Amino acid sequence: MNVRVPRATLAYTARLLQLASQSLPTGAFAYSSGLEAVVELGWVKGEDGWREYLVTMLTSSVARLEIPYFLRMYDAWEARDGALAASFSARLRASRETRELAEQEGQMGRALARVLKELFPELELDDRSFRTYAQALSLGSVCYGIPREEAATLLAYSWVEQHVTALARLLPLGPLASQKLLDGVLPSIGRAVLIGSSLKDDEIGASCPRLALASAFHETQYCRVFRS
Repeated sequence: MNVRVPRATLAYTARLLQLASQSLPTGAFAYSSGLEAVVELGWVKGEDGWREYLVTMLTSSVARLEIPYFLRMYDAWEARDGALAASFSARLRASRETRELAEQEGQMGRALARVLKELFPELELDDRSFRTYAQALSLGSVCYGIPREEAATLLAYSWVEQHVTALARLLPLGPLASQKLLDGVLPSIGRAVLIGSSLKDDEIGASCPRLALASAFHETQYCRVFRS
């Protein structure tokens, strides 16, 4: 069967891979999003336990907080309303449970914004004004013409890969086990995007009390590898 793929599809798929690449200098490798403390406290054990933990976080917190705000930022950038995108970004950052998690958002957002500033000088971006990673990623997705749903999938995938990579450094988790864990979580991305896409404004929000406790513990953890 000779299937012809439209050039536009090939173009945005390539850009999707570019933004998903680990070589993109966002500084994500420096953060565990509270996982380091969860490991130290022994709250989750075994590969099955970690898969369940990541799937639960993905389909609850990410699906009900990051993704809906990301999609609203995406729509704001498409409408060329940077102020509206910034207001949604501020709400997302204000939802972070601890200082470390809020700082992670800001630093990763500014790092990606600096990349976009170099790639799209005509935008005249002030990278210091970016409050969240989602704010910068949504802008990059719009600039590259990545469709809305694929852009949300990119956000979710970046979250999953960052967490699995962090666990690979925190646990005796080899490359094969890491890929197995990643493979077990990825099927839930579609469900997370569907949930996030369906939420109304007054339905956005997620509460993760134990994550807040773990992150707060991490701030005073004696020995640590990550910044959050």
